[in-house]
Amino acid sequence: MAMKSKYFRPGSRYCTDSLNAVRVNITNAIRNRGYYFFRPEYLEFLADSTITPHRIAMRLVTVRNMPPGANSRWTTGDITTRIYRNQGGGTPDTTETRRGTIIRMLPSKLRDGLIPGCITFREGRTFSVRDMNRTQTYLSRLGIFNSIEINAIPDSTRRNVLNVEIACTYDAPLEAMLEVNATSKSNSYLGPGLNFRITDNNIFGGGEKLPADEYDVGNLEDNIDNHLQSLGVTKSSAAELQILILTRPHDGLDKTYADAAKELIAYASECISSRKPVIVIEASERVRFARLQKLQGLLFGGPIGTVLAYSNWNTVSNSAGIALGNGISRYCYLKYGEVTDAGNEGFLKTLAFSYVKDWSYQLMRQSVVQIWIKQDLGGDTNNFYGAIQDESALNGKLTQTMNADYPLCPNRIFKQLSKSEYIVNLKTYRVAPFKKITVGNFSFPWYRTFEVRFDISFA
Repeated sequence: MAMKSKYFRPGSRYCTDSLNAVRVNITNAIRNRGYYFFRPEYLEFLADSTITPHRIAMRLVTVRNMPPGANSRWTTGDITTRIYRNQGGGTPDTTETRRGTIIRMLPSKLRDGLIPGCITFREGRTFSVRDMNRTQTYLSRLGIFNSIEINAIPDSTRRNVLNVEIACTYDAPLEAMLEVNATSKSNSYLGPGLNFRITDNNIFGGGEKLPADEYDVGNLEDNIDNHLQSLGVTKSSAAELQILILTRPHDGLDKTYADAAKELIAYASECISSRKPVIVIEASERVRFARLQKLQGLLFGGPIGTVLAYSNWNTVSNSAGIALGNGISRYCYLKYGEVTDAGNEGFLKTLAFSYVKDWSYQLMRQSVVQIWIKQDLGGDTNNFYGAIQDESALNGKLTQTMNADYPLCPNRIFKQLSKSEYIVNLKTYRVAPFKKITVGNFSFPWYRTFEVRFDISFA
């Protein structure tokens, strides 16, 4: 490990700080290989400046008085996670999961699978400090705990086995924020400004930091703000570009979701009628098919082609990143760039790609493909490379499956797009008819069913 260091090699300038950094880096690598109790002070450098003038011969060794266990390799044993209530007390409830035992104090709201999804330890695997750090990070990101403690304890009956004890305590369920400042208006008058907000840190039992209202806009708002900040974009009530986000309803009722979708589509249509460009983000995560189809059914009667970007791919963060990246770059291009036919064709392909992969594949055909990958091919949906006998035939079947006639299939999407217009200029607002598009040559770029690749061309 020392030889991999860019500093610890002949010709480097002698520096004690750099040597200490080398020692720490070596220790971290050793601890990630199971030597949990190893410490930087167990390594020492022996230096000899008498051999060659103006040079120091270095030797790295371990100390003689290293304590027992420091040079032992440990494996992960039992994994136990305890979830404590913010108020203390409660009735313990034990659940066995694929990532160990979870003991939580009831009553509490916690979605099944949430905690196991954050734990990177695996019983029987070499113990790694990296797993400890990742688990700590993933649990902290949930935003529902005010303290998280992870300890590795040697097993009393098994040699070189570390049992993992994780203790999490819920944060206060409600959080209030009060902002007082001065507010100016366009008429040059100044006045007091007051902003009061109450946040429920765990409405759905899944770690959503949501303002206590009907829609999922709490943690999502921070997510959107972070994306906008990375793109150098600031929010303004007078902004020309409108970003519309459909979030998950609080109680999960179809009626609530449908009402929210109708409001979003109505507002998007109103913006487009007012010549304001729109980005649409479907951030309700993986809701039921009936809910998602409602939005897309409404979009078919709304601005499907006139939006600058749309996404509902995989996670909320993925959807936000894709839609904002595509939409804001298109806005800047139309507002400040020299618009060309090639640029417009690139945009049409990008928007068509979003609809086909999000609707036709992810929503409608992905589950069908997974079934025949498992049953007909006998492969693993996450990696079926070894099960492929004829890749050309496999891609042909995928192309046939995708281009068949079904709700939200590519042909139906493109038929609707052909009736739509798209924005081609924002310096002086101008639109043009959407070109006819076809898709083909579907394939699996990474030999898994998570995503597909395909060609897009103009008829």
